[in-house]
Amino acid sequence: MAEQVKTTAIVEVPVVEKAKFDIKNYIPLIVMLIGMLGNLLTTQFGFEPLPFSEGQMTEFLTTAIAVFGGIWSWFRNNNVTKIGQQRQAVADQAVPKK
Repeated sequence: MAEQVKTTAIVEVPVVEKAKFDIKNYIPLIVMLIGMLGNLLTTQFGFEPLPFSEGQMTEFLTTAIAVFGGIWSWFRNNNVTKIGQQRQAVADQAVPKK
């Protein structure tokens, strides 16, 4: 029987001394707070902040979520950026594809 030879690869992980401020980390929080504010104004104070009917708003939001979700899902699952391709190369070193 042939012996299987196991090889190990070294993957270098950079050390981050201090986290830097990046606005895109806070965008989900800001969007959530705006949504909560709109909900609070509508339900508690009866103020309609947008001049649209509920049906129009629902139709727009579901369409926007579907389009954004499709594009985002495609973008996240395909390494189309340079940094995404670099990350995939490091991942392939750590866990090779079968």
